[in-house]
Amino acid sequence: MFVLVRDNAPFYRVKRGQKTPDIERELNIPAIEAREGSVLKEDGYVLRRIRPFETYESLAAEYGVPAEQLKRVNGGKILHPARKIFIPLL
Repeated sequence: MFVLVRDNAPFYRVKRGQKTPDIERELNIPAIEAREGSVLKEDGYVLRRIRPFETYESLAAEYGVPAEQLKRVNGGKILHPARKIFIPLL
């Protein structure tokens, strides 16, 4: 199992073997199904890469966040594959 290394950066990458409850305890934020390779922002956001055919609405349904909130957090950027966006964790 890998250990979450904290430094002064506001971002944390989820390592192989880390479990969601461990991440939640360490960062003191809800980490809804944090996946290996996800990047968590300390103030409760996850940085996620867009896959083909994903929309704000499909991401909203997947993460349980309103689509309008996703658009607002990301400045209304047009989504295309490989773009990275922030998703707020509720």
